[in-house]
Amino acid sequence: MKKLISLCAVMPLVVCAQQYDWKLQLDSDLNGELTDAPITTHKMAIETYAHIISGKFSTLATPHTLNGQLEAIQLTQIGSGSTQRIQFIVAEAEKRTYFLGQGTLSNGFKGAWFGANNDSGDFNLITAAQQPSTPLHCAEVLNQDPSAQSGIYSIDPDGGSAENAFNAYCDMTTDEGGWTLIGTFSKSQAGGYPHINQYDSFPDTTLSDPSHTGLYQGTLSHFTDVREQVACTSGGCQSAYQVSATTSELEMIRYTWGYIDQQEKQQQGFALPNCTDAYKSGASYNNCLYANDRNNTNVIGWQRDIHGAKHSCWLAHGVHKPNSLGS
Repeated sequence: MKKLISLCAVMPLVVCAQQYDWKLQLDSDLNGELTDAPITTHKMAIETYAHIISGKFSTLATPHTLNGQLEAIQLTQIGSGSTQRIQFIVAEAEKRTYFLGQGTLSNGFKGAWFGANNDSGDFNLITAAQQPSTPLHCAEVLNQDPSAQSGIYSIDPDGGSAENAFNAYCDMTTDEGGWTLIGTFSKSQAGGYPHINQYDSFPDTTLSDPSHTGLYQGTLSHFTDVREQVACTSGGCQSAYQVSATTSELEMIRYTWGYIDQQEKQQQGFALPNCTDAYKSGASYNNCLYANDRNNTNVIGWQRDIHGAKHSCWLAHGVHKPNSLGS
């Protein structure tokens, strides 16, 4: 099953490591490109942990290490853009050389380097072997490694280029595991959004007590199961489920996180999917409603009081408890 979670709202974080074989090419003429002057080429194995990179050179007689960081592309953040940037330091004993460049993880990077004695030049960091494909979702991570623990993993639900990959929280234990967190609402922020495209592009990466409000905006075509988790307390959360949902049904559920979006979809005759109050079992509720309808903008979210006691996401109503779990 390809599962996703949307949460109204800490677990130990385990980051998925991936290893790549790279070649580092350098010259000693800082002019914006590798020139016809002698070019030095080094081979190395680089590991990435989320956006942290480290590596060792395999073609040098003395130990050289590489440590640095890849930019996490988030277009909603000031200063970021569509071209990924990289920075790293190559160390040999007490000597340090600094590198700054841009490009993509899949196609390589180019930039400038600066040494300790006013020496400098240009570099290319290029792949020497095809990199492993990024998992589409957390269920694929779990299928590849049944021992995978809950935590943060790099996934790419859009498929194709790794440029669209992002770090997502994966719940590997609840309800058979393999759930991808796609939506979170900060407990310190009151009020919902009228349209889902007003959320930040990506959710927080903590499961039950998020401080960041965001909603994954990409394709849901690789997912099949959905769980919306609300009314969280120290004793747990109330959830609604659907198994083997179509992409259209998943998109309709996501639209309920915009209080105008869900009204417009309802007026256009799109019925919301039914839900159950337990995974693969439990009572079933038409359109995930207990008694209330959706002809109001006081509540956002898919489930409406199916667990009683108004266990809904009262985000649009502007009520929040900053010292409690969830919103």
